[in-house]
Amino acid sequence: MRTGLDFGRHSHETYVIGVIEEGVGGNYYRGATHYIPAGAVLVMTPDEPHTGYAAEGLPKSRLFAP
Repeated sequence: MRTGLDFGRHSHETYVIGVIEEGVGGNYYRGATHYIPAGAVLVMTPDEPHTGYAAEGLPKSRLFAP
């Protein structure tokens, strides 16, 4: 389920580390759909194409890029 917040297919030049504090995030990554619940830590590797969206509510997250 998508709730309106949607980031189309993209990638990052560096590692990105995200922490989902509230809600549920989702993404399509490496050929599969993933749901990221509150409390989860997400690591995206450089140059890996993926999407991102709010799967439930409006996820509150913190992102860290080294």
